[in-house]
Amino acid sequence: MEPIIYKDHEQAILVAIRAMLKEKPLERENNEFNVVSGFFNQPLQSQLDGWVYRPSRTTPMVALVGEKTGQVYFYALTSLLPDIDIG
Repeated sequence: MEPIIYKDHEQAILVAIRAMLKEKPLERENNEFNVVSGFFNQPLQSQLDGWVYRPSRTTPMVALVGEKTGQVYFYALTSLLPDIDIG
């Protein structure tokens, strides 16, 4: 699999976020936010054993930070770009 570079998909991600927020706005933020320029990977684990993380699958995500509250909102990359191949 080829690496997925944020800058290569940035415009498509922004278009998808705007479309999503038209249907379900961030009301607490008055739809004012900053997009974090990069991806986050949230590990998926079936069991927690203290703070030791074992290699596991991850969910690539894009984050928005609300201008008003500073709250971070995460969106799965595949929910924004359903045709992207994440392997």
